[in-house]
Amino acid sequence: MVAAGRIDIRPGDAGLRPCAARRTGAGGFTLLELILAISILMLLAGTAVMAFGPWQRQAALGDGAQRLATLLRACQAVAADTGCRVQVRFASAEDSNAPAASVQWEPQPLTEPGVFQPYQGSLVGTTDLADMVRVENCKLTGPSAPLAAGAPGALPPVTFYPDGSSDWAQVFVASSYASDLRRAIVQINGTTGTIRTTLYANDQYEQEVAR
Repeated sequence: MVAAGRIDIRPGDAGLRPCAARRTGAGGFTLLELILAISILMLLAGTAVMAFGPWQRQAALGDGAQRLATLLRACQAVAADTGCRVQVRFASAEDSNAPAASVQWEPQPLTEPGVFQPYQGSLVGTTDLADMVRVENCKLTGPSAPLAAGAPGALPPVTFYPDGSSDWAQVFVASSYASDLRRAIVQINGTTGTIRTTLYANDQYEQEVAR
């Protein structure tokens, strides 16, 4: 109805009702919107997994070398606390079924000197070390070099003493991922007990080994 230049809209007028297709605040999502949302989430999840894989392979060497250093420091503490010698033994490359590192100690140094047994305590690094790195070599250096003689092909153990000292040693480790050509060296100062970890590029590592 039009009167005096004014349009008067009555609720019952046909064709002038509010659009029924427009969703109000009480409505939900349509099937198409849910499918699109799920597709986007799956795409983002796949991208995250693809980005995480190379990062994990890149971090394995550094994390594994640090875990090995933590294990060595724990053995220092066990030797000081128990008053017994503690040894860390590394599996050779030929012995792929053995753990990367195992810990033994001398429980009866007075009555059974030189008799080492597996250490039964819980030490970080002995179980999952092989998942990150593999030990390629262990060299006793400095004053400890004459102690390196042993069975052919076997890697010399590193011994920690109750007074806080230990063998001088270098432990050469590689990533468990063959695509990572870098190497790490864990160095042990037998006099001060300092344990230092250094990562090397492949060419730098070869130079360091040749020294």
